Amino acid sequence: MEIWICNQEQVHSMSANIKDRPYAHISITSYKMGTWPITFYGKNCIGSLLLRLDDVDEKDNNSTPITDAQGKVVYAFVESVRSGIDIFLINCEAGISRSAGIASAIAYLLYGDDMTFTSKTGILSHPNRTVFWSIIRAAMSYNKTWKN
Repeated sequence: MEIWICNQEQVHSMSANIKDRPYAHISITSYKMGTWPITFYGKNCIGSLLLRLDDVDEKDNNSTPITDAQGKVVYAFVESVRSGIDIFLINCEAGISRSAGIASAIAYLLYGDDMTFTSKTGILSHPNRTVFWSIIRAAMSYNKTWKN
C-alpha cells in the first residue's frame, strides 16, 4: 500500500494519479480555519475520514491538538480499510505536518519505518509528533501493529 500526503489545493488533482486504483482518504482541517475538511469521493474511494484538529502539540486557549479519542478513530478507520486499498491519501491544509504525522504512524505500524510515505506537495514534510504518538498509543491500546 502506498501512503500519499498532499495539501488541500492538490487533493482533487490526485484523482488523475490514482486512476482506477482503490484508495481511502483522510482529510484534516483546523478549528481556526472555520472550514470543514475536504470530502473527496472518487469512484474507487473505499472510505473517507474527516478530522478537525489544530497543528499544535499542546492544548491552550486558542488551539486544540489531536486527542487520543481521535487517534483511536484514525486507527480504527485505517484498520477497517487497509486490506482493500492500494493508496492512502491524506491531506491537511499545507500537507506538511498533520497529514505527515498520520502518514508516519501508518507507515511505522505497517512497515516499521515512519518515513515510508510520499509527499505530493514538493515540500519537505515535518510530521507532527503529537499526531503520530496519538495513533501509536491507539495501536498499543489494542496491542496491535500491522507489520507485514
